[in-house]
Amino acid sequence: MSKKILGVTLYTMDEVSDLLGVTVKTIQKYVKDGRFTYTMVGGKSYISEDTLKNYLTEGRNRAKGE
Repeated sequence: MSKKILGVTLYTMDEVSDLLGVTVKTIQKYVKDGRFTYTMVGGKSYISEDTLKNYLTEGRNRAKGE
């Protein structure tokens, strides 16, 4: 379940995989290769909403050739 801490929405890797329509393994690969950064809260990994927005925006810009 996503959390909101200090105005920042954080999503679990499961939630991010559902949102993007990919597997959790793919999300873990994205973290490993630096496409996503994550934060640990209570021993669990979370990806911020800003990280997702940046990823989606960069992908759109790459497709346009920017």
